[in-house]
Amino acid sequence: MRVMWSGWYAVLITDFGLEVKYDWDMKLYITAPSSYFRSLGGLCGNYNGDRQDDFTDLKGTKISTVIEFAKSWKVKDGDLFCHDDCVGECPSCSETLQEKYRSETFCGLMAKNDGPFSSCHGTIEPNMYIDNCVYDVCINKGYKKSLCDNMETTECPENSHYEPCGTACPASCGDLDAPTKCKMACVEGCQCNTGFARSGDKCVPLKSCGCTYEGQYYPSGKEFWADSKCTQQCKCNPASAKVECSKVKCKNSQVCDLRNGVRDCYPVSFGTCQGSGDPHYRTFDGKKFDFQGTCTYYLSKLVNTADPSLVPFEVRVQNQNRGRNRAVSYTKTVEITVYGSTVVLSKENPGKVLLNNQYVSLPFNLEGGKLSVFRSGFFGVVKTDFGLMLKFNWDSHVALTLPSSYSGEIGGLCGNWNGLADDDMMTPDKSLAKTPTAFGISWKVRDDPGCSSDCNDNKCPTCQPDLMDRYQKREFCGIITDRNGPFKDCHSKVDPKQYFDDCAYDMCLYQGHATALCAALGAYTSACQEASASVDVWRSDSLCPPSCKANSHYEVCATGCPQTCSDLTESSGCEGLPCTEGCVCDDGFLLSDGECVPVAECGCVHFGLSYKAGQVFFPEGLCEQRCVCQAGGRVQCDAYSCGPSEKCQVKDGVQACHPDGTGTCTVFGASQYRSFDSQSFSLSGDCMYKMVEVIRSLEEKTTFSVLVQQKSAGGDTMVTRTVEIRVYEYKLAILPRASWCIMMDFGLKVSYDGFSGVRIEIPSTYKGAVGGLCGNFNDDKADDFMLPSGVQAVSAEKFAEEWVNTQEGRTCHTGCGSQCPSIDEKKRPEAEKACSILTSKDGPVSQCHSLFPPQQHFQ
Repeated sequence: MRVMWSGWYAVLITDFGLEVKYDWDMKLYITAPSSYFRSLGGLCGNYNGDRQDDFTDLKGTKISTVIEFAKSWKVKDGDLFCHDDCVGECPSCSETLQEKYRSETFCGLMAKNDGPFSSCHGTIEPNMYIDNCVYDVCINKGYKKSLCDNMETTECPENSHYEPCGTACPASCGDLDAPTKCKMACVEGCQCNTGFARSGDKCVPLKSCGCTYEGQYYPSGKEFWADSKCTQQCKCNPASAKVECSKVKCKNSQVCDLRNGVRDCYPVSFGTCQGSGDPHYRTFDGKKFDFQGTCTYYLSKLVNTADPSLVPFEVRVQNQNRGRNRAVSYTKTVEITVYGSTVVLSKENPGKVLLNNQYVSLPFNLEGGKLSVFRSGFFGVVKTDFGLMLKFNWDSHVALTLPSSYSGEIGGLCGNWNGLADDDMMTPDKSLAKTPTAFGISWKVRDDPGCSSDCNDNKCPTCQPDLMDRYQKREFCGIITDRNGPFKDCHSKVDPKQYFDDCAYDMCLYQGHATALCAALGAYTSACQEASASVDVWRSDSLCPPSCKANSHYEVCATGCPQTCSDLTESSGCEGLPCTEGCVCDDGFLLSDGECVPVAECGCVHFGLSYKAGQVFFPEGLCEQRCVCQAGGRVQCDAYSCGPSEKCQVKDGVQACHPDGTGTCTVFGASQYRSFDSQSFSLSGDCMYKMVEVIRSLEEKTTFSVLVQQKSAGGDTMVTRTVEIRVYEYKLAILPRASWCIMMDFGLKVSYDGFSGVRIEIPSTYKGAVGGLCGNFNDDKADDFMLPSGVQAVSAEKFAEEWVNTQEGRTCHTGCGSQCPSIDEKKRPEAEKACSILTSKDGPVSQCHSLFPPQQHFQ
């Protein structure tokens, strides 16, 4: 028996003539020799030369319907979510759409007489393939990837290229001479470039080929077991391309086994630690404690690095107070560092994931599954190839599962997992902490702004007995312990008492707020489903109603591995997860980075990363290539370079050509202005002035204007101003007496103190394209008094008059004329003393002096 890579297929060939081809996606071909005539059965029929009786079962009985025929050949596979027929209404295709997709623009291309497939017509009649293509494209609502799948087109991986008729026996590191010995017909697919050969699923340089050991090929650097009892471990040495073996054995916490086709030392068990609600922590050894710190702490990390077989990792959590309740906290952010990468999930960006400071669409896989990140119900899940699994629901519930090989080798808020709950309060210096607070502080990673590691004023909250009694009733937390309630089947598997107590405590401290109850019930639901216990529907319109996005619905026991656009199958690394409550995409929709979209609107996968349809991205570190995810899953990439005043950098989790700075313009006090180029001038007047507006169109840049009007006369004691922002066909008016900060998605930021102070910030990409009292933003303050006509004004008043926004039926004046306020020199010393707080080197704003010189504000 031989297994080889041929074109886009894995091909299995036996010495008795059986050949099986599979493309790892949707196409399967089975070729059997005539010696099996009238000896076969299954969905491929009985192979007796009569297609009229192909629908027969194992006993040879003819079956009238496709569904019953398929069910008769069903094999048990442990999939609880499989089904034999359409769920709901089976898809159909109208005559109009069939005609559209049968045209030569779509599937009909296969039958075109002078088309690319014409030479094949004499050998294989195309009509059946066209019918299949029309059906697939139609039920997927025009999704072009379905069209490409039927015509066999795809994107080739690194170091390879497409050939319509390449060798069926490509050179591999295990057999470099395979093409010269090949007797098979040519195939369409990706072929390695010259100087490269197949090594597993990659094309590698010939010098990077691996090793052959006892007739089997292993990629360079690959570790494997040479025997079935895991007593001899071998490695393909990259330097020598030879296999080196040594005698080892599995640990006591491991067992030698063959799982998913891989023999290895696997953990005999797994342990889980979690934090939920207040937060209430439960260590790996089952110790329960509450800790209210709001800094960043190690949830768990490898502390004993002497064992090279254990992959180092760190899981960190940051807590926060909710609302004005400073007494208790909830988990806000979860971070994990493993395999040199850091993944962050935060309540501030629900549903989003940062990988090394950049947002990635889910699901995401690193290096073929070493690190996987995907959605499962309400949770984001991080999973590694060594058995670590981290779950966070972007709200308050975090759970960490580790294999037994890490038992006794870890530390953090989750304890040391040595089987003894009594010593779980072990600090990094191996001493036992006397209180949960001292224990938590000992595992602090960093001080975040405004964080605290103790209860507010060192007074940890308590609950009044009457309130505790109230929230323990059936209409609140009592639903958890109700013997006839939705969790009744879980009580024997997961003790409800701890969850019940935590629920009542949180409800008490949050004075019955629904979020505390929902978080507690959600935590117990998750624990029950992890234990494979069934949970009845408990959410309703009046109790913790689920908030599902468009094209989705809630299920209490949905598949833990939802179908996504990335591969139209299960997310890699997701296999084996139990059912979980969450939002499920409706029929005809697939998950695309947290949104349920029609199949036809699915995005792209480019070198292992997922992108939404229409998304623009820069795959290279220097932004030398700009790519667009186009309709049908096709990625179009072109050479690119950042424009003037732009820099390739990661900003707010996105790598792109971002502005390399900002310009700031201010107006404050009775008459003080400062332009983008730092030109300062004094101006009085009650007109509405254009502070800044776009006067020169810029490609892909948003046009806008910001106007300011002084509402009080120059001689008044208090000066107030109104602000108007015009953008996206809207007019936003900001009136005095309330402070505001308005931020736009293209970088405009307008801050208003509610009286006279206005601060305007714009990105550097608008340099030279704006005008107004804020100047032209060209880094030259000498020409800031530029008029709309292009002429330089001789004074601030003349300059301002040309930037007045005329208001119908209203007259206004620029300048104060005879009413200009005069300075009482007798009061100057008193005023300077009062204002000296701005310039004092020891004053409250002294650290700001280097960024904003205080002299103008002092004057």
